[in-house]
Amino acid sequence: MNVHELADPLLETRPEQDKVQGTASAAIEPPLFSELEVQHFRDEDQAAGRAVAKILVSLFLYTLFIMLFVIWWTFRTVG
Repeated sequence: MNVHELADPLLETRPEQDKVQGTASAAIEPPLFSELEVQHFRDEDQAAGRAVAKILVSLFLYTLFIMLFVIWWTFRTVG
C-alpha cells in the first residue's frame, strides 16, 4: 500500500483503479482506523484549532492595546 492509497479512502471502491494497477482485489481491506478513533481525531483537531484561535485573538488584542497605549502616550508627551 502506498501513500496515495492511505490518503484516499475511496480508492478501494474504484474498480477502474484495479485495471490500471493490473490487480483484482477480491477482498476489501479493513479501514485503518475505527469510527471511534476517527471521531477522537476530529475532537482533538477541533480542540487544537480552538486553542490556536484563542492564542491568535489574544495576541491581536494585546498588540492592539499596546499600539493604542503608545499612540496615547506619544500624543500626551509630545502634544
